[in-house]
Amino acid sequence: MLLAAGTKLGSYEVLSAIGAGGMGEVYQARDTKLGRDVAIKVLPEAFAHDLDYLSRFQREAKMLAALNHPNIAAIYGLEENLGTSYLVMELVPGETLAERIKSSGAIPEDETLEIARQMAEALEAAHEKGIIHRDLKPANVKVTPDGKVKVLDFGLAKASANDSASQDIANSPTMTRAATMQGVILGTAAYMSPEQARGKSVDRRADIWAFGVVLYEMLTGQQLFSGATVSDTLAAVLRHEPDYARIPARIGRLIRWCLEKDPKKRLRDIADGMAIVQEGTDQRVSGGTATAIPIWPWAIAAAACLAAAGLALVLLRGKAPASPEAYRVTIRLPESVTFSPSAALALSPDSHRVAFPAVDPEGRTSVWAQDMDGEQARALPGADPSIDSPPFFWSPDSRYIVFPSDSKIRKADVLGGTVQDICDRTVLPVGGSWNRDGVIIIGSISTGLLRVPAEGGTPVPLTVLDPSRHETEHELPSFLPDGRHFLYFINSTVPENSGMYVGSLDDPPEHQSKKRLLATRFGANYVPADNLGSGHLLFLRDGVLMAQGFNPEKFDLLGDAAPVADRVGSAFETGHFSVTPTVLVYRGQASAPDFQLTWFDTQGKVVGKVGD
Repeated sequence: MLLAAGTKLGSYEVLSAIGAGGMGEVYQARDTKLGRDVAIKVLPEAFAHDLDYLSRFQREAKMLAALNHPNIAAIYGLEENLGTSYLVMELVPGETLAERIKSSGAIPEDETLEIARQMAEALEAAHEKGIIHRDLKPANVKVTPDGKVKVLDFGLAKASANDSASQDIANSPTMTRAATMQGVILGTAAYMSPEQARGKSVDRRADIWAFGVVLYEMLTGQQLFSGATVSDTLAAVLRHEPDYARIPARIGRLIRWCLEKDPKKRLRDIADGMAIVQEGTDQRVSGGTATAIPIWPWAIAAAACLAAAGLALVLLRGKAPASPEAYRVTIRLPESVTFSPSAALALSPDSHRVAFPAVDPEGRTSVWAQDMDGEQARALPGADPSIDSPPFFWSPDSRYIVFPSDSKIRKADVLGGTVQDICDRTVLPVGGSWNRDGVIIIGSISTGLLRVPAEGGTPVPLTVLDPSRHETEHELPSFLPDGRHFLYFINSTVPENSGMYVGSLDDPPEHQSKKRLLATRFGANYVPADNLGSGHLLFLRDGVLMAQGFNPEKFDLLGDAAPVADRVGSAFETGHFSVTPTVLVYRGQASAPDFQLTWFDTQGKVVGKVGD
């Protein structure tokens, strides 16, 4: 039963109800001793004599007392009067984000960034104390009239699934840990992380997920996950993918990192997100300073040179600022490990990691993976490729990296650390691609393309070399969005026959189309239309990375090719760039050449140099 105005609780006089339900009934009250208004949270009568809930109420109050931060509503005390337990808290003026969004819709981008920055600082302060909010949502974030953000209800999870005070099913239930132990899910359904929705234990990454959901809602004015019932809402959390085209690109990547359904891939620390928000951009920057690079005007917003490895990373956008910047980050290899001069790069489809071969002091080559957040690269156990220049390639879920060993084509689990055989290595592989139907195609330096199931099997020919066209190799395949057609490079001793072609899984090997799509001496990758307005092929031409409009349904080129960046690659340009819909990573040429033409006599003795 709600307390009536005028009710006295010790020195506090209830003025009005602010909200009620679950584990807390909140009132505005007057502190008659100090002459100030406060908020008091009363443990409902139904739980007032439950020792478990009372103990939790007291324990949470002690934890919250340790949080002294300007963006967290302050706790003044834990009181008890005539059997009623209640918390005395700072009364925060202003409206909650939920009220703001309901009345005004989406919040402007710059204001969202400032609110997000203060929210992140509040969460970081709590996480440093070992406190997880577990119920972050717009209703628990207030913005005062002077723009100060206050995060409310830290750690005070509600206790009852049958909360009649709220008719919005997507905003209930919020449960205590005790209830969770009885099979009830902890957290507010629409803002739960997937691990919460499954009833699993959670850590600070649950708050990071909710942080991303709240940011999305602020920017769009609409709740990201919803349903007619709690079950429908939880199903949406587990299955629905956000429409990132609806949010500004400037912070889109931050939200993507927050909303990784697998917590292992999610942003690890809210401080990382806070740094991104403080910079007012979604680009993670580490180990260097910004410089300008040549770009094409319709796609590029920012770039980063991965300095230690001679790489660059470019974020693709729908709109470009007038003066894009380049940011330097670092591939962090141990001092004893070297990045191979001819090594190719492979960017994971989710844009979170780049894989490449590196060599240890004993000359052993391993597959290494570098998270794009700048943490030190790590070798994948058991991933020992036999060659280091043909590019590796990823599974579509970014879980596996495929590479050749001495006798097998293998896949390494970048999360679990296991290595599995896919098939015998019957050719010298040059690139490959893996579609969502579990089909892998592999390029070859001496035969046509091969096809093999991703779970393992015997490779079968997908294309065959055409002697009449003087073809010598089919390599560097990459699937187009439909998962049935693919791009691949045909090399021929007749220059007019060399270039990029389109093949199909549905055509027999001898009947693949031989209509040349693009004249190039190296491979090409397709960038889908999602973020750019129209799809594009990216390819190398004499050390310049080019972009060419492309219709993947009609297989037509659109407009003229435009330069993206110059001085890309080195002596062997195969695999020196990799692209996803949002990120491009490429190898920049070294300031000095990485090869030297040299004369030898028949005994192997150097007799002279040729050029620089």
